[in-house]
Amino acid sequence: TWGYYFKTGIIMTIPVLIVTLVALVLRLSLLN
Repeated sequence: TWGYYFKTGIIMTIPVLIVTLVALVLRLSLLN
């Protein structure tokens, strides 16, 4: 059942990517 792990991996990875992108944008805006 690799599809299950693949799906859960995507579900857990997308929020982390969004949070890191938001943190980078906030850091850049604060520096400027």
